[in-house]
Amino acid sequence: CLADSRQAPPDAVIHWCGAVSAAIRSAYPQALIVSGNEQGQINSDSGWQLGNQPGTDFYSMHGYPVPSWHNISFDGMTDPLCQSLLPFYTRIARAYGPVMLQEFGTIITFGAAQQDAYLRAILPACWDSGANGFLWWCLRDIHASIHPYVKNNFESTLGLIDAQDRVKPGLEYYLEFARSLPQRPAPTVPEDAVGVYIPRHYYLRDRQENPGNDPAILSRRLIIANYMLQQLGHPVRVVRGDRPLPDDVRCIVVPGAMLDAVEAKAMIDWVDAGGRLVWHGPDPVNWGHTYIRLLGARSVDYRASRPMQVEAFGRNWSYDRYPRNMRVQIEPDIARVIADDQDGLPAILCHSLGRGVVAYTLPVVEDAMAATSDRRDLRPLWLDWYRGMLELVGVSSR
Repeated sequence: CLADSRQAPPDAVIHWCGAVSAAIRSAYPQALIVSGNEQGQINSDSGWQLGNQPGTDFYSMHGYPVPSWHNISFDGMTDPLCQSLLPFYTRIARAYGPVMLQEFGTIITFGAAQQDAYLRAILPACWDSGANGFLWWCLRDIHASIHPYVKNNFESTLGLIDAQDRVKPGLEYYLEFARSLPQRPAPTVPEDAVGVYIPRHYYLRDRQENPGNDPAILSRRLIIANYMLQQLGHPVRVVRGDRPLPDDVRCIVVPGAMLDAVEAKAMIDWVDAGGRLVWHGPDPVNWGHTYIRLLGARSVDYRASRPMQVEAFGRNWSYDRYPRNMRVQIEPDIARVIADDQDGLPAILCHSLGRGVVAYTLPVVEDAMAATSDRRDLRPLWLDWYRGMLELVGVSSR
């Protein structure tokens, strides 16, 4: 997260990681090596890439409930969206290897009710997401007139225990959870888990093969998809586009990711074998022969990127966010139009392919959701959209 890392080319960061890890290993062969990184591995393009940290033995995940430290807004520690973040970051990292909560906490330690609610939500969820270690930051409050405690004095109050060596009110659940770990069953992936798709080209800097996925933007869409699915009662698993699509996942959601032709071909085979795909915002630039077969429709024009109004799932919706800011007009070949927009153009479509089915819409609906993500009162409306799209592919929600 340091400036020199963000400014360095990604390949230089990868080389540095490998060189430092090798130096440690040469002096201490039994050492377990970790980079000590945080959610920037997911929501930024810092050069620290999941799947590309040579020499390390496991991934680390930091995370604190501060809205401005994430790329999506939420409403405090008691907000379920806030409580979904660290477990989801952990789940993504776990898809690439072992992961430890190497630094976490509540950042504020004087709100007992808020802290207790947050910890009771995130700790079991992080365990279920695959975390294999939980390191609180930090043990005691720090009284020191040096950097960073003069500049950012709130960092002096992050301790788990107070000056009398007592666990601070609201933080007791951390110890309760730690004591429960020997009896907790190892996490498993439920058979009915819905997959959230990570494209094979996720990082953008210096990666010419990436069709346009930007971690800062795509991660926000993934966060929204994970939250909506969980709120509808669906367990979530991470599906990596750089690996063969798993046969045991029934449904995959693609929230605004840009898939290249190779990925689209893999999706064709997976859907044809019985998979159910929900896709928000297919890439207009990749709408070639492979997309045509997968989606059952052809692109015929690019229209002005003005807001789209559509009536569906018992409500009227307005969307103004499109992939690449391109509003593509499509003509269905064999896809079925579920709803038209205000101009009479297809907006939501469903395409049966082999034994499976694809439901898709042209705008990136997660971007509209993210624009008001801190409004808890609006989220039930968005759940109606997600519920409706899932029902189009035969997946029922609570």
